[in-house]
Amino acid sequence: MLRRTDGFTFLELAVVVTIIGIMMAITAPRFSASLSKATLGGTARGLAGTIAYIRNAAAKEGRSYFLNIDLDKEEHWATVINDEADLSLVQYQGIDLPDEELYFKEVSDGFISKKKLEKKIAFERILLPDGTDVSEGRVRIEFHPDGTTDEVVIYLTDSRERVYTVHLEHYNGQARVYRDTFVPEPPPALVEREPARSARGAL
Repeated sequence: MLRRTDGFTFLELAVVVTIIGIMMAITAPRFSASLSKATLGGTARGLAGTIAYIRNAAAKEGRSYFLNIDLDKEEHWATVINDEADLSLVQYQGIDLPDEELYFKEVSDGFISKKKLEKKIAFERILLPDGTDVSEGRVRIEFHPDGTTDEVVIYLTDSRERVYTVHLEHYNGQARVYRDTFVPEPPPALVEREPARSARGAL
């Protein structure tokens, strides 16, 4: 009598491998897309956490901190004014100083030291308080000891052209993260009130 040994035939193994290959071909792109999206959102939330740390440090130490963003190198870091600098020569909004290290020094704290964005993630552009869009060069954002900062909007993007927004609020210096492109509404325009009419002119 012939006894059948346990195991799989070559044909059965080939069918199983084919089915697994088809399933991976279907699910891999979705998994990759969701992973990329999570990385973009995580980067935006991480930047917001860095901003909160800088804001708290400025309030705690009673001096201005600065968030520096290099849109060309995809880097960001924190600096403070060099104690030995001639403060009369410091231009907070100007980044093109001849010897910038003489006026600003990088913070040695590892949490807010210079960091490069993850691969395939970039700073798309930065919207400044005056409405100017900056997509290259460097930007410096000041955080005051009283907790305020300039209202700035930072847009992050990835290789699939998804966008996350980090919005810095002026009055409290907080950073809010939005999925997709967010544009803050301009403050309401001040309307000049008409002078009160006299009782004689009233109907």
